[in-house]
Amino acid sequence: MESRHNGLLETGIICSLASRSRLRSSPRTSDLVDMVKDLGKRKKLLDFSTASLARELTMQEWEIFKRIAPREFLNQAWQRENKAIIAPNIIRMIGRFNQISYWVATEVLTKQDRKTQVKIIKKFIKTAYICYHLGNFNSMMEILSGLNNISISRLKDTWRQVPEKYKAYFEELEAVMDNQQNFHRYREQLAKREEAREPTLPYFGLFLRYFTYLDDGNPAYGPDKCINIGAMELRLEHVQKVMKYQSIPYNLSRNVHVQNFLNNLHVVEDEDKLYAMSLASQAPSNAHPDQLAPDKVTASAWVELAVVTYAVAYLVLSIVPLVDVTKTRPLPDVAYWLYGLVSPYCLVNVYGMFAGLHDKRWELVVEGSDDGQTDWRRYGFHFKPSRPSHLPLIVTPPTYWPRLDWHLWIIPLSVQKGNPLPPEWYKAFLAGLLKNTPAVLALVQHNPFTDKPPAYIRTRICEYAFAQRGKGRREGDWWVERDLGVYGGELAYDLDNLWTLGIDVTKHLDLPNKDKSGVTSYKVSM
Repeated sequence: MESRHNGLLETGIICSLASRSRLRSSPRTSDLVDMVKDLGKRKKLLDFSTASLARELTMQEWEIFKRIAPREFLNQAWQRENKAIIAPNIIRMIGRFNQISYWVATEVLTKQDRKTQVKIIKKFIKTAYICYHLGNFNSMMEILSGLNNISISRLKDTWRQVPEKYKAYFEELEAVMDNQQNFHRYREQLAKREEAREPTLPYFGLFLRYFTYLDDGNPAYGPDKCINIGAMELRLEHVQKVMKYQSIPYNLSRNVHVQNFLNNLHVVEDEDKLYAMSLASQAPSNAHPDQLAPDKVTASAWVELAVVTYAVAYLVLSIVPLVDVTKTRPLPDVAYWLYGLVSPYCLVNVYGMFAGLHDKRWELVVEGSDDGQTDWRRYGFHFKPSRPSHLPLIVTPPTYWPRLDWHLWIIPLSVQKGNPLPPEWYKAFLAGLLKNTPAVLALVQHNPFTDKPPAYIRTRICEYAFAQRGKGRREGDWWVERDLGVYGGELAYDLDNLWTLGIDVTKHLDLPNKDKSGVTSYKVSM
């Protein structure tokens, strides 16, 4: 039934296009004749002009985009089990993005000679550039995503032969979609097209990200099951943006040959298979293992043997510090003796800081309010949990951590160690939140006070632990949160009272005590 429905939609599109083409003969008949001719001759990508490809990509995606209903954005419908029913057009947009991205990679990798690969890459770069000038940022991102696939970007010899002019086009498009400063340049381009009332296909993935952030950071319903008006207004604002783009249609000329070609794409969506094709593409065409010189084979074998020997020795030496960190049963004395022989050379060492991490930790939760009594709303941070539903993020390499989020974790540690007073920089940070200072707001992921700054602000210390599989995870929570108390009191939006944050907070949090087992415990007196 679904395929029949899709077929009716496609037929309706073709008929409406044919009626607009204003040919003197029957448009529908001529289109069918052209399609029959195409059956005997399979056209290739290079047979079409870049302008016709860009126009057809735009029109096909516009047909999907204009059908998206506002209700499809609610409650992340595109991620639910019945997503094909409650968000069919969003699912089509997502599927389309993946299909075109993989198609770009497939087209390049199915061409074995380097000269043709260069032609294909040039074709896609120019097509993306035309999409950009048509305001079709979604198709532009699909092509950029395909060309940035690891299986394509690793083709160094091929990319070296791409003319500098096309590389400049490619870099310009990537600069437009750079996510620095929250896609600043991309937003500028959108604003220009909105002001000129030009048709636009925005990068759809960014809309889905916005709605995900809204659902995670601004729940539609509060703890008392009352509707969160502010959160609903934010959702409405983004839905209206989508509807605004849908209200200005594209009216581009279409090519039935290109349309037929794009409807019958050969796409490889298996990353492993694409990578294998990439390896085969870069291999020398006339090389064979039996033709390698004996001395090179011998040298390669010795190198492999040396690497394997070093890796095994390194693994064995690593067992001693690993056992010490995990506090498992001790190793035989001979293991420690061997480790002692090599330890002066610092070949293997215990990771200096945080060799082991606890399954629970204290976190700061920053909240603002208009009256200081009710409706406390939380600020969200990029790389630290601020609510139970906040997805944990992994930052690599492990030696790197964003400075603000790192220090926001250090503050609770200092409280546990007996230092209850907030540092000076934290007071300045809260003052920036009270004034909605742009430089400070740029450091947070979510600001619940977009219209005006809060009148009051406070910081609570909460214990966070990973949610267990079961009820917590089924309800969408990643963390179990336990409130420990208010840190530093509540701050009114009054610079004269700003430094009252320096009060002793021992009346809110008891400092660490050692129990008989020697384990640090914490008591709360509220």
